[in-house]
Amino acid sequence: MKHALLLFYVFLFSSVLMQAQNKKSKAAPAPAKKVQAAPANSKAQKPATTSPSFNSLTNDISGESSKKLPPYRPGFLADSLAKFNTVLEPGTEALKNPYIIVAPSSSDAESHAYFLKLASDLGAVKGVRNTLVKNSADEVLAIAINNPSFVGLINEQKKYIGIKTYSFSSLKALEDSKDPWIQYLNQEKSLAKEISLQNTDYLPMTSEIKGMNDPIAP
Repeated sequence: MKHALLLFYVFLFSSVLMQAQNKKSKAAPAPAKKVQAAPANSKAQKPATTSPSFNSLTNDISGESSKKLPPYRPGFLADSLAKFNTVLEPGTEALKNPYIIVAPSSSDAESHAYFLKLASDLGAVKGVRNTLVKNSADEVLAIAINNPSFVGLINEQKKYIGIKTYSFSSLKALEDSKDPWIQYLNQEKSLAKEISLQNTDYLPMTSEIKGMNDPIAP
């Protein structure tokens, strides 16, 4: 009996001890999770942004501004004049085909300046008229020479024969030219068309002819 009572006390003590340990383990807070710190040299990532696309109009303007001009390869006016054959229209004292001198590119400042001086001399030649061919912006595109004496004037004025530019013995020759610069002028500035429209009525009027031939009064 004494033995059984001792075992009972041992069992009771063990039960109480186990209950106390269970309560303690429930009351203890759970261990906190460790938060991994970001590396010191890392940068905050920003959301990716897309650059705005250009509209079609902007692309068109950009393409137009980047378009290059064709090559400009003029020759000396003296070389062209040496090959020019003066063929006259019967009974008019005018050239059968106009001798056309194209205005030099403004990039050649010297030739362009001499060309403008040459153009200003047109009024000094009497009889058959020569034509200054201009566009709507009053830009001189070419000289259409109808008066054969003007060709002689160019040869006399040595400063003019050194002009570097394009020249043609007829309007058809200019229209049929395969030179990229002349094709550009025909397409972009309507050079051949402007010459055909403006180079008209170049023959002197009857009154002008009569006035030229009147005898000088005593």
